[in-house]
Amino acid sequence: MHTQRLWLRAQQHIADGRLDAAASNLQSLLEREPGNAQARMLLSSVALGRGQLRQGCAEAIAAAQTLPDDAEMIATVAMCLFRVGETVATRQCMQHPAIARTRDGAALARLAHVWQMLGEHASALALMDRAKALGFDNPEFRYFRALQLQFNGRLHE
Repeated sequence: MHTQRLWLRAQQHIADGRLDAAASNLQSLLEREPGNAQARMLLSSVALGRGQLRQGCAEAIAAAQTLPDDAEMIATVAMCLFRVGETVATRQCMQHPAIARTRDGAALARLAHVWQMLGEHASALALMDRAKALGFDNPEFRYFRALQLQFNGRLHE
């Protein structure tokens, strides 16, 4: 079966609440495309939804090892890893070179939240400053950036 069809079927199974069938389709897709981080993350979510923490963590870690040059996907993987307690893998994701190259303000803001959750306030503020310089702005972003400004002693801004 074509990988696009497997992907669409997996999504439909999830929408229908058929997590076992979704997992089966995603596993078949990953047999054909083992480096598909998006499919790995969806399989991780399915496993976590089925109460399979170990498999969910394993799939998220596998996704982290095949990250595309996509800051948004990196943020998704890093947030998932952090939520399941995989802080070492989270930190490794946050070193991906695509983060330094991205011009996606929303992705930079999400990545800044990851650094904030890790307690790395200087790194969080650096990404928020980049996002702001790119024109990213909304009330939530201003609030979280203000917190980072306080953590970093930049109260004059």
